[in-house]
Amino acid sequence: MSKVRRLLRGPAFFLAMGLVVFPMPGPAAQEESGGPPLNLEPGEPESEGIPLTLREVLALSMEHSLDIAVQRYEPRVRENDVLGARGIFDPALGLFAQHQDNTNLSLDPFTQSNAARQDLINASQISYTDPFAIGGTLSVAWTSSRFATDDPRFLVNPIYNSNLTFTYDQSLLRNFGYDVNTTGIRVARRNMQVSESRFRQAVIDTILGVEKAYWDLKFTLEDLAVKQHSLRLSDETLAQNQIRVEVGTMAPIDITTAEAEVASRSQDVLVARNALENAQDALLLYLNQPASSPLWVLPINPVDELPFDEQLSIDVDAAIAVAYEHRPDLEQTRFLIENDEDLVAQARDQMRWDLNLRAQYGRAGIAGDFCADFPPPPPGVPCLIAIDDDQFDAIRPIYDDNFDGWQISLNLQIPLGNKTAKADYLNARLRQVQRRAIFDSQDLRAVIEVRNRARAVHNAIERIKASRVNVRLQRERLTAENKRYENGMTTTFDLFQFQDDLTRAESQVIAALVDYNNALADLEAAKGTLSEARGVHHVDLMYAGDDEDLD
Repeated sequence: MSKVRRLLRGPAFFLAMGLVVFPMPGPAAQEESGGPPLNLEPGEPESEGIPLTLREVLALSMEHSLDIAVQRYEPRVRENDVLGARGIFDPALGLFAQHQDNTNLSLDPFTQSNAARQDLINASQISYTDPFAIGGTLSVAWTSSRFATDDPRFLVNPIYNSNLTFTYDQSLLRNFGYDVNTTGIRVARRNMQVSESRFRQAVIDTILGVEKAYWDLKFTLEDLAVKQHSLRLSDETLAQNQIRVEVGTMAPIDITTAEAEVASRSQDVLVARNALENAQDALLLYLNQPASSPLWVLPINPVDELPFDEQLSIDVDAAIAVAYEHRPDLEQTRFLIENDEDLVAQARDQMRWDLNLRAQYGRAGIAGDFCADFPPPPPGVPCLIAIDDDQFDAIRPIYDDNFDGWQISLNLQIPLGNKTAKADYLNARLRQVQRRAIFDSQDLRAVIEVRNRARAVHNAIERIKASRVNVRLQRERLTAENKRYENGMTTTFDLFQFQDDLTRAESQVIAALVDYNNALADLEAAKGTLSEARGVHHVDLMYAGDDEDLD
C-alpha cells in the first residue's frame, strides 16, 4: 500500500500528468510524416495514467471499500451481544435504607396511654445475589433496624434488630440444568460467528468485484488498441485507394467504400473509448477514493498481463469438498441449525411443570434500652438500674448459635393448557425443519455452482486455444488478401471483410483471456477460498481502523 501511495505522489504521477497535457502523437501525425508500412499486428494499448497491479488495486479496495466498512461493525455488535448474554449470571449487590416517622392514634383504656403515639423506624439492608448456570440463585442478606417509640408500654425502647439470612432457590424441573440456562450465550456466540462469516462473504464479494473490474478495464484497454489498429488499416486502405483512383487503376466508388469503412471504424473506436472510461469508473467505485485523489484525474493503467495456464486442470470433486468446508453461506446455515437445536431444546423445557426448591438459614440478634428494676417502676417513675445497648450489641448474638433458624420449601406450579409454551415449541421445530431444507438447497446450489465455474474455466481454456489459432489464420488470410488486392484481384469491400474478421478474432482472444481469469476468480469464490487465494485475511480487516468513541 505504501508503494501505491508513493506512486501517486512520485515522479510517475507527474510524468502521467505530462502525458495528459502533452499527448503523444497519434496515428494521423505518424502518417503525415511518412507513416509505418502496413502492420497487421495491433499496437500497444494506451498507457497514459497511473500504473497499478491487481495486488495494489486489491489493497486499495480493502482499505477504502464502503461495503467492507459497513459490514465491519456487525461482528462487533454481535460480540457485545455475547457479553450481554453472559450478564444474566452476573452477581448483584443491593443496598437499602429507610427512615420512617409515624404518628398514630392510640387510645388504650387499660393503660390510659396518650391519645397520640409516635414511632421512629430506621432500617438498612445489604444484600448479595449470585445466579448459577444450573438454575439456582444464592442470596445473602444482612438487615439492621432501630425502633423507637414514645409509648410507655414498651419496656425495651429503643429496640435494635440484626438478621443474617442465607437463601438458595433452585429450579428442579423447568429451567433446570446448565444447557438450558446457557442457551442464550451459545446462540449469541454463534450469531457472532455468523456475522464474521457474513463479513468474510463481503470481503470475497468485494475481491471478486474488484478483480473482475480490473480485468474488464484491461479488456477495454486492449480492445481499444485493437479497434485503433483496425482504424489505421482502414486509413491506410483509403490512402492507397486515393492513389489508385488518381492514377486511374481503381473506380472512385472504392474511395467511397473506404471512407464509409473509416467512418464506421471511427465509431467503433469511440464506443471502445467510452467503454474504457466506464470501466475506469466501475473500478473507481470499489476504490472509493477521495475527491483529491489523482485517480479521478488520471486513468488507471492495469499493468498486469492476463495470465493463462494452458495445462491447468480442475479436480471438480476436490473443489466441491473444499466448498463444503469453506463456503460462507453453508457455514452460516450450519451455525443457525445449531442455534435451532438449542432453541428447540429450550422451548421443550418451557413446557415442563415449574417446581422450585427453597432452602433458607438465618441468625438473629436483638438489643435495646430497658429498665432492670424488679419490680418495674410505675409509669412516670425514674428507673434506678438502666441498661443502655446500641446497634452493635444486636450484632454480637449473630455469632452465637442461640438465635438461628432454617426452613426448606417446595413450590409446584402446574400450567393448565400451556398453549403459549406449546406454540413456541412447535414454531421452533418448524424453523428447525425449514433451516435444514434451506441448507439442503444451499448444498445443492454449491455443487452446481462449483461444477459450472470449473466448466467455465475449461471452456475458457479451449476458447483461448481456438481463438489464438483463429487470429493466426485470419492474419494469414488477410496477408494473402492484401496481395490479391494489390494485384487487383479482389475488391475493397472484400478486403475490409477480411480486416473485420481479424479484428473480431483479436478481440475474441482478449475476451477469452478475461473470461478465463474471471472464471478462475468465480471458482475460488464458489469454493469460498477467494480471500485466502489472494492473500487477504478477513480477521485483520474486521478489526482494522480506529474505533469510534462511544458514550
